[in-house]
Amino acid sequence: MEIVCASRSGEAPKWASSESWASRATFVQCDAMDATRCEEITRGASAVVTAVGALPFPWVSANDIVRANGDTNIIPGRAAIKNGVTRMVV
Repeated sequence: MEIVCASRSGEAPKWASSESWASRATFVQCDAMDATRCEEITRGASAVVTAVGALPFPWVSANDIVRANGDTNIIPGRAAIKNGVTRMVV
């Protein structure tokens, strides 16, 4: 099974770089707000996992929280649906 992970930089995040699964994964560059790129990446996938969002700290506006926790998961989800992916974990 191939594991493809998307990140803004296209590289494993520092917290994951020493994890055993990360050495078996291919990291690709993607912004979760880029619907076209999300469609490219989810093509052929059997499942999609998103791990993006923001905590509702008092100094973060409600609009920013909705965008960070909503759109950043909805856009990849819709891209996956277009490609026939039937499993998504948020």
